[in-house]
Amino acid sequence: MTDEYGREPSIATDHGRRARTTIQRMVYTATSPCHYENACPFDEDPETCEAATRNGASQCPGSVSPHALRRGYVTAARNTGQPKDVTGERVDMTGRVLDKHYDKGSHDEKAERRRSYLKDI
Repeated sequence: MTDEYGREPSIATDHGRRARTTIQRMVYTATSPCHYENACPFDEDPETCEAATRNGASQCPGSVSPHALRRGYVTAARNTGQPKDVTGERVDMTGRVLDKHYDKGSHDEKAERRRSYLKDI
């Protein structure tokens, strides 16, 4: 599937791009422990638990939000040496927003990135 701008969406249907809410629901469902472990670590019965349903997965205390995945990707990309401008362009955010809200690397991780970068200058 290619859109009118020649782009091929990563997550698509035969009818085009998936809606944002569909992707959110898919992330919550895929990260719910009962979905990938077939058991509930919160002592709920997956057969009767409201959070075990497709539309209720966001209510599960073990599920992860799409925002947390985005933040994790930004931190992992930066920790592996991906330049800030490349990361920012890939996730459509400015370097300032990336630093302030998304890059959750520890103080030591950020210092190591700077050290690795500066040794080559």
